[in-house]
Amino acid sequence: MVDLQIEAILKLEGEESEEIVRSILPENRKYIKCRKSKSGFLCRVSGDANNVRKTINEFLESVMFIDKVNNNLKARVG
Repeated sequence: MVDLQIEAILKLEGEESEEIVRSILPENRKYIKCRKSKSGFLCRVSGDANNVRKTINEFLESVMFIDKVNNNLKARVG
């Protein structure tokens, strides 16, 4: 089997970007590193193909969950 290593950069901008970065699951912290930028965060995901795929998938699930919760809260308040 080929030892394929992948590196991807995710750029996060917007009001909820800090919440999203905080929501990264502890077990994924060895695959994803985030740093603050002028307009949000830059997150670097690296590792073997399967771990990068899982990390990005779980990260995007967290983004969708936070967005859904924020929309529900805004609908209740507004």
